[in-house]
Amino acid sequence: MNEMIDNLKEIKLGIMKYKSTYVLQSLDEITQSLDDNFNILIFMKSSPYIKPILKRANDLEQRLMIVQDTLEGWMKCQRSWMYLEPIFASDDIKKKMPLEHKKFEGVDRTFRAIMEHFNKEP
Repeated sequence: MNEMIDNLKEIKLGIMKYKSTYVLQSLDEITQSLDDNFNILIFMKSSPYIKPILKRANDLEQRLMIVQDTLEGWMKCQRSWMYLEPIFASDDIKKKMPLEHKKFEGVDRTFRAIMEHFNKEP
């Protein structure tokens, strides 16, 4: 289990330049690695010898699920942002939908700040 934890600590998110910010690259490799580790962990938990480390195994399982859910939500948010960003960059939309544009600007600033942070520490 220690080897699994060490391997998970080595995972780096793929970040690429997109216009004036950064976006996540495909998470296929990371998702596959998380799924593999999750399956190994489930197999380990079915062993009768797991009792001494069952708490650690359960904690790791919970962390893996949180990471998978977070990455899935992140990609969903990124897809939506990438779809909406060019729409709300339009001057016509700024004039026709000022309230929605203002809301999107807040989301845009937050998204760009997060991606800038993750570009520095993937």
